[in-house]
Parts: sequence; structure tokens; C-alpha cells
Amino acid sequence: MKQEFKRKAILPILSLITAGLTGFTAVLQLSMGNPIAFLNLITCGLCLINAIWLFATPYAIIDDDIIHIKYSIAKEKVIYTSDIEKIDLLNKRYVKIYYRNTSIKIWYGSISGFACEDFKEAINQINQNHLTI
Repeated sequence: MKQEFKRKAILPILSLITAGLTGFTAVLQLSMGNPIAFLNLITCGLCLINAIWLFATPYAIIDDDIIHIKYSIAKEKVIYTSDIEKIDLLNKRYVKIYYRNTSIKIWYGSISGFACEDFKEAINQINQNHLTI
């Protein structure tokens, strides 16, 4: 059973605001003839691509045997449920996952609204299914 959890809208909105501000300053600098304005245009484009990506992709995807956490375009964490030894739910923002190789992974939840409780239930279900076997 595949579950997707969307991220809060504040990060994409902040990225859009940053893209708008850098785009506006780039246009002002281009109108004055400043050649460094092209660097602002590159920054504007990267912020715009990041905002679109943040709106389009979910924060977490939980399959039957794999958990995908997509922090950003460049960083994604894949956790196999067969490697999990223990799961601690600390509060709405923290989940600690203990692996069999004794390393501790901590990831921050930026899941929107009521989906945070559903995420906790899905993690508890994984905890009960795979750790009692």
C-alpha cells in the first residue's frame, strides 16, 4: 500500500518569493546596464525550479517495504523497513529510526496539517508489522 505525504506550503511559497525578488532586482539591474544581473537571473531560475519541484513532489512516500524521504532536489533518503530495529516517535516533527547496524537516523517532518497524524500511524504500522516478526 503506497501512501504519499505532502509537505507544508511555506517552503515553496518562500522559494517563490525569493525567485520573485531576485527576478525583480535582475530586471532593475539589466535596465541600468549592470552585467552582474545575469547572476541574479540564474539565481531566480534556480529558486523558481526549486519552488515548482517542492510543490510537485511529496515529502514522504511509504511503500510496503521502502520509505522515501525527499528533502530537496539533491537529497533523498531511502530506508528499507527490513533494516529497521526500532522506531521512536518523539513529537510532531521528529522521528528516530534505529538501524540494525547501530547507526541512528533522525529526519525532520515538514508534513502538512492532519497528514502528520496519518504519517505517525503509518510509521507505527510499519513498526508493528516488521518488528514483531
